[in-house]
Amino acid sequence: MVEKLMATELSTKELTFQPGYGVAQFEVKVLNQGDRFASFQLEIMAAGVPAKDERTWYTLSPEISTKKPPGDLTRFIVEIHRTPILGFVGLVNLTIHIFSLELGTEERHILRLRVEKGIGELLLQAELTDSTLKAYPNRDLELPLRLLNPSQKEITALIALSSAYSWLNRSAVPLSLPPGQWMDYSLICSVPDIEEAIADIDYLAHIKITHPDGPPTQLQAVIDILPQGEIRFEIEQLEQTIPQKRRWLPSWKSNPVMYSLELDNQSNQRYQTTIDLPLEDKNSARNRLQLELLPPEYTLNPTETQIFDLKVETKRPWLGWVQERLIEVGAGLKPAPTEPAVPIIDRQQILILRVFPIIPRWLQGLLIVVLAWVFWWLVHGQYHYIHHQGAVTTVQLNGLGDRVLSGGVDQQVRDWGVEGQKLEFIHIRAQADKAVRTVKYRPIDNNQMAMGLENGEIQLWDLLSYEDVPVRSLVYQKDDRVMDLEFTPDSRYLFSGHGSGLLAKWYIGQDFEQIENVNEPELTQTFEFAISDLAFVGQRAETLAVAGRFNQLILWNTQSNSTQTIDISDPETSTGQDNYITSLATAEKRPFLLAVADNQGSMSIWNLRPCLEPGLGAGANPSCELLDRWQDSHNGEAVRSIAFSPDGSYLASVGDDGKLILWPLRDTGERLSKYLKGKAIANHSQSLNTVDLSLIPSRRDRSGSQLQIVTGGDDGKVRLYQVQSIRD
Repeated sequence: MVEKLMATELSTKELTFQPGYGVAQFEVKVLNQGDRFASFQLEIMAAGVPAKDERTWYTLSPEISTKKPPGDLTRFIVEIHRTPILGFVGLVNLTIHIFSLELGTEERHILRLRVEKGIGELLLQAELTDSTLKAYPNRDLELPLRLLNPSQKEITALIALSSAYSWLNRSAVPLSLPPGQWMDYSLICSVPDIEEAIADIDYLAHIKITHPDGPPTQLQAVIDILPQGEIRFEIEQLEQTIPQKRRWLPSWKSNPVMYSLELDNQSNQRYQTTIDLPLEDKNSARNRLQLELLPPEYTLNPTETQIFDLKVETKRPWLGWVQERLIEVGAGLKPAPTEPAVPIIDRQQILILRVFPIIPRWLQGLLIVVLAWVFWWLVHGQYHYIHHQGAVTTVQLNGLGDRVLSGGVDQQVRDWGVEGQKLEFIHIRAQADKAVRTVKYRPIDNNQMAMGLENGEIQLWDLLSYEDVPVRSLVYQKDDRVMDLEFTPDSRYLFSGHGSGLLAKWYIGQDFEQIENVNEPELTQTFEFAISDLAFVGQRAETLAVAGRFNQLILWNTQSNSTQTIDISDPETSTGQDNYITSLATAEKRPFLLAVADNQGSMSIWNLRPCLEPGLGAGANPSCELLDRWQDSHNGEAVRSIAFSPDGSYLASVGDDGKLILWPLRDTGERLSKYLKGKAIANHSQSLNTVDLSLIPSRRDRSGSQLQIVTGGDDGKVRLYQVQSIRD
């Protein structure tokens, strides 16, 4: 006969429970009949109840008994506080499982629980598919719900929506819920227009579900209204004069003029707005413009219009002709949004200010008309005819070094010829509608050119044609300024870098005239920074170096459409949003050599072979090799442009300090020790913006070569320098 190690007893075999009227209780006694200390445990299982829900409807005291000696008694008190099956009324069998791990024994008893109809027991289950919803103004918003009726009968529930915002209020809607099933239901609300549906506000909506058989169920949803609309930047009068009224007699008064700049917020987003003005006026102290903006900034609410007054004043010359000043202004957001903002229409615009002399022209004398005309031609008229009427932004020498193209903010591209040691102006090759940002000869034959404009347009011109219109015009995104252009060596493709961070690949073909459907780029890539310069690197010219804002430098493989980032960071160089790489340069005969310059006055030279041909470098993931780096190359001011000689033995740089500096280099790419600070070739009072460099036969030594350098600056002039070779 097997020895019984424990004896158990239930206080009752039947128990009645009525929800809402207290708890039902019974007792379980356990006697230790073993020969050792032992603890006892108790579990209760209800027929038809999943195991994971068993402990949610009753409580047990104690949870686990302490170890009792042989012959000692343990009492468990069980309290049932709700029905095992939610909404169930009737008879359910409970299995009482008693066991001891120490004795290795167990017993089971059946207790019949009679559940009677109670009060306040039926609790509907409800959930939102997504508690945070996104919506746009003037569209319907759907609040998806899932509802569960746990009872054994169909019930009718009322669903109401309430909020502090009137458009989120909905009166109660009846809904029939089948028993024991989940049901999907959607509440539809109409989001109002942008005047009421403001972005960046958490709209709280309270959902209340009531029914006659139990307490209400409540949910809360958060609605996020997304930005929609646009901001319009409008200027009523782009052109003004000083003085505002033309006078026939001398007038010493130079009252300032006021430009009315209007920002119209036609969106549902609130922005801190301002007007971006030129950082500094590069005119001489005598002709410098004084700009004052009122108010300096303004919080522009949705559907609100704000007018900024820009006061401009300057000193007027006593004599001379009308001076035309171009002021580039733009609508700005402060601080720059971390998320994409609504678009700003006509964000960048150019104001024109015409300054008249104090003494009217006719008073400068009929007797000196001829002299005045000669003076105008030699000093003023010739300057404006031969040179640009604004800052020169780009220059390039052709492959033979005997022709030069230049472009500037006066919207012109000019053609120059190299005659001996000076430039001869040939003619205005192109007249655009916007400022010219970059001009490039087509590599093969140099008989065609591409020019990138401020408004995002790329124009392709035939230099052998007498037509004054481009052969083709390419536009992908309007008003996305073209910062640089780069042809592939075979001239079949053209790459364009834009201020928005867009990089586009255009198929040009063998001849501009044969191109069809060229208004769409073949490939695009968007970077998270404004692009300032491009340069092909590597032996096969498959990789494009892309540089720009935040001192970002990325190598983009145009064949695989893959990218890798070059970390050019320096402890003394910041990578903030106002710091950016201004120029890149590569050498024709040394395609792995890359020079980098930025607006902090820093310059560096890199060997890209380890990162472009990793199989030839050391390690599994070799990085690009820094050959040389130096700071304050232009008195700490911005370096605007750099250029290599074709053989990579010289590097030329220009910047805001007005200097042209030549850097002789070793065969390994570092600066010569004798010229660690470079050799100053020229020094001007105004900034130099662009430089190009080539080698030509030496005039002194026919077997050797000399350097030919072309620069362009804020004074509108294009200059030529010829320098003998410099070595240690």
